[in-house]
Amino acid sequence: PGHPGGSRRLPTEAQWEFAAHGPEGGRYPWGDGVPGEQVCWSGVSPRLGTCRVGASRRDVTSTGLVDMAGNVAEWTADLYAPLYAVPDAAVPIDPAGPESTPDGLRVFRGGTWAISVPSGLRAATRGRHTESMRARGVGWRCVRGPSRDER
Repeated sequence: PGHPGGSRRLPTEAQWEFAAHGPEGGRYPWGDGVPGEQVCWSGVSPRLGTCRVGASRRDVTSTGLVDMAGNVAEWTADLYAPLYAVPDAAVPIDPAGPESTPDGLRVFRGGTWAISVPSGLRAATRGRHTESMRARGVGWRCVRGPSRDER
């Protein structure tokens, strides 16, 4: 609230995955083709760090989002639960994660520049760690709009 563009927040895990799969539901953000040079990752050529945002012109979803598969994995608003309810693309839902966890683990989604195997770049890739973790391969992206509580 207060920002001219509306409120900004982390996406929920379901929102992040739906955005990464796109309306077509591809294995990777750009579709089902195996990753190559279009992604900022170490699978084709070793990297020492991230790439400029949007540098990989073919790592783009059909809705125009960039870097959903490489560069950095991204934090989500949800706490970690081992079983994740995958949203159905035909009936978009936003299943809430747990309200609390004993270990305080939060979910991050997507692959990073340090990934060397294609499966680590799939739109369904998820990781978990405490919020205090800092790593060169994990970052964040904001979405604009109300949170679950504000709807």
